[in-house]
Amino acid sequence: MNKLDLGTDRSPETEHVLIVGAGAIGRGFLAPLLVKRGFKIHFADQATALIQKFQQRPENTYESAIALIDGYVLQQVPYERCYAMEEVEEILPKINYIIFCVGIRELESAASVIWSKLHKKNSLKAIYSVENDYNSVKILKDAFSKFDSIFFGVPDVITSSAAPAELQQIDPLCVVSEIGELFLEGPYLKTAEETFSDTYVRTHWICKKYLHNTPHAAIAYLGAEKGHEYIHQACNDPDIEGVVTRLMDSISYLLHGEYALDQEFLSAYRVKELKRFKNSRLYDPISRVGRNPEIKLQAGERIVHLANLQTLYKQPTQDISRVIAAALNYADCDLFNAKKQDLSRAELLEDVCGISSDTLLGQQILESAIIYS
Repeated sequence: MNKLDLGTDRSPETEHVLIVGAGAIGRGFLAPLLVKRGFKIHFADQATALIQKFQQRPENTYESAIALIDGYVLQQVPYERCYAMEEVEEILPKINYIIFCVGIRELESAASVIWSKLHKKNSLKAIYSVENDYNSVKILKDAFSKFDSIFFGVPDVITSSAAPAELQQIDPLCVVSEIGELFLEGPYLKTAEETFSDTYVRTHWICKKYLHNTPHAAIAYLGAEKGHEYIHQACNDPDIEGVVTRLMDSISYLLHGEYALDQEFLSAYRVKELKRFKNSRLYDPISRVGRNPEIKLQAGERIVHLANLQTLYKQPTQDISRVIAAALNYADCDLFNAKKQDLSRAELLEDVCGISSDTLLGQQILESAIIYS
């Protein structure tokens, strides 16, 4: 197995980045990329077991893997320290950038902790959210009410929270990632070649939300229904691949019509996404992608909003109906399991998704699968 020397692309006066959330994206994608750009990395997390894995190391480095066609390349990632959230006060005065990569449910509390411990005299230049929700910027702006430089970022990458046993034996902190791209609003943390505008970043966000997140979730819920464990297994299932391919064709049509996105750009994006979903070296667990279906099924979110657009544009809705039914039937959701004790199938659909059983879409969803097992 080859090893990659991260080196640095530049040698600025050393700046410090605090990554809040030392999970897959934080340590598997952001940290290696920013180390290569010459920044010093600090982590903050609330998971005690994960923090201990960082703190008990003889040296402040860990291995992260890049998935290639013919195998993996390991990269040794140096870091300064991984802090518990309540300990970050000691490092905050020297931090130049904070990147939040925690779930939308945890973002407000994490931001509140950081804000409460931030000294009036600090070195902070910018704060970023790379969470899968553009509204996360508003949450950060509300939390850091006296700080203006708050931006959104789009990590165009799949980074798995799991790794094959051979990599786990090398380093229990190892996760697997692609060679991805990071699209950031604002002027910070970029290389000299990255001159893209905020509008370009938002274009990538629209594509990621619907041409990545929607089919990714569809694969997870349909795969769980069939007993698959990983995304690549589900996507290589001919039945699921057919559903996902048709969905992605429809999504491309809708994004061109609704947002006037370039068709060639959409076509290339679609091909790239389907290829990465099938990548068996990513070990992307369905349990990671399928978590929080109650958020993914909200009316303005990636799945139901798409279904409503398909209805508006008179596109077929049978495939998205099947996905919604599978998501409502996702076993690893305590909230849904509790609601099913009190609500009928039609009531659950309207309560979670805002879709009436009196509509054609609602009828298709209820007919697509048995929600109750």
